[in-house]
Amino acid sequence: MVRRGASFRDPLEQVVLEDADLEQAVRAGSFGSFHNAGQVCMASSRHLVAASLIEQYTALLAERAEKLRVGNPAEDDDVATDR
Repeated sequence: MVRRGASFRDPLEQVVLEDADLEQAVRAGSFGSFHNAGQVCMASSRHLVAASLIEQYTALLAERAEKLRVGNPAEDDDVATDR
């Protein structure tokens, strides 16, 4: 897995290569896209995934996203964390 740096004008890409640890890549991709609701300059806006991994990566990322809690973090400490 490779992360490419970005300026405020460029999207931050997460590149997942064929030899990547897929669980780690999904954790990093989830954090990069969803932490702070993606409203930070370091948010991963693109996931570039090796063709051989795309279906599995997408399924794991969607599964992880479904477990995220949403709401007001000032009222609930568990918001934006995995259940």
